Amino acid sequence: MAGDIKDIASAAERLVVKLENVTNNLANASTIGFKEEYLRSISENDLLNQQENQVPVDSHSINMSQGMIQQTGNALDVALDGDGFFAIQTKDGELYTRKGNFHLNKNSEIVTSAGEPVLGDRGPIVAKGKNINIDQQGLITVDGGQIGKLKVVTFAQPKMLERAGNGVFSAPAAAGVKVKDNPQIVSNSVELSNVNAVQQMVTMIEIQRTMETYQKLIQTITEQDKISTTRVGRLM
Repeated sequence: MAGDIKDIASAAERLVVKLENVTNNLANASTIGFKEEYLRSISENDLLNQQENQVPVDSHSINMSQGMIQQTGNALDVALDGDGFFAIQTKDGELYTRKGNFHLNKNSEIVTSAGEPVLGDRGPIVAKGKNINIDQQGLITVDGGQIGKLKVVTFAQPKMLERAGNGVFSAPAAAGVKVKDNPQIVSNSVELSNVNAVQQMVTMIEIQRTMETYQKLIQTITEQDKISTTRVGRLM
């Protein structure tokens, strides 16, 4: 019976990880450019390779499907229609995002909501002027004069991207980064989160119900074990 409880406890720990994942998705259902994370079930071979007493944990994967595009009317808000990522400059080097709610900092640089410079074809973009426009190809004009083009990239292996926090992704060299010459950009708009809140709520309810079932099973097994122990004690 101890083995049964151990198996149930292990399954419950995996459910806790899934619940944390769902909770994070729901918390970001309204976050611009957020990509849903899901757990991919591990294979039987992976299970066999697990070390003894190690709780098997499903691997995390990112749903890179496009979220809905919403108009904002803000000149520096841009959304990618199709694949690709905006390149940005961070303290950790060049990283990538779909979060296109940009603005100008005090130095007139186009930056992300976190203040990181957005990269163009010649590095960070300085947009000094009154009328800033970004067209469907990512060309940036200020007061009618072209000053650069947004750097949009794609990856040969997008599944290799890893979260770097705040809607930003890092990519190893093996991911195969490549500049996209003709991106499809929607101006004055942002891409919303691709989280399906209703689906996530249903999943959360299912997890909670399963957890309740596990708790009842453990309670039943524990009570049966006590009864068996009492009976053995009487016989002795």
